[in-house]
Amino acid sequence: MLAYLVGLTDSIRLGTAVTVLPFHNPVQLAEQTATVDVLSNGRLDFGVGRGYQWGEFNRMGVPMDEATRRFEEGMEVLTHAWTDTEPFDHRGEF
Repeated sequence: MLAYLVGLTDSIRLGTAVTVLPFHNPVQLAEQTATVDVLSNGRLDFGVGRGYQWGEFNRMGVPMDEATRRFEEGMEVLTHAWTDTEPFDHRGEF
C-alpha cells in the first residue's frame, strides 16, 4: 500500500503506525521498508513494536513468551540491513 502511495504523493510522510516485529521476517521487512523509503525520497516513518496482545500472538502461531527475544533479534537484523556497508551474516535464535 505504501509503495502505491509513493507514486500518488510527493510531499506527505508515509508511515506504518506500529509493525509488530515478532510476526515478520526481519530481512524481508528491511527490504520492503528500504524500498519504500528510497522510492519516496526518505518520507517513510517506520513504526515498530514488540506486540502485547495474546490473541494476536495466538492467531499468528508465535509464542508470546518469545516476543521480547524476537523483537530484539529482529531489531538487530534490521539495523544491520539498513546500516552495514558490507554483507553480514546473522545466526540467532529465530
